[in-house]
Amino acid sequence: MSLTSSDRNIYGIQMQTYTNPVYKGYFADPFVWQYQGVYYAIGTGAAEAEGMVDEIADAANVNSNNKCLFPLLRSFDFVNLNYK
Repeated sequence: MSLTSSDRNIYGIQMQTYTNPVYKGYFADPFVWQYQGVYYAIGTGAAEAEGMVDEIADAANVNSNNKCLFPLLRSFDFVNLNYK
């Protein structure tokens, strides 16, 4: 997803606006929550998402042929999302 912004003056208040998508990577089915002033977002994705798959070695009951991705993003302002 990508983030674009523009400044807009509404009733004398300078505000930024953003357009979707807001994150450049693959990030399907997002769920966002706030905890102690920090926003977190988790999504689903394919194992093909480059550089975002963690290998689980010797985990019980895990089929090594099935890889899933649950990317976790973090934001302090609910605008700029970073891969955690």
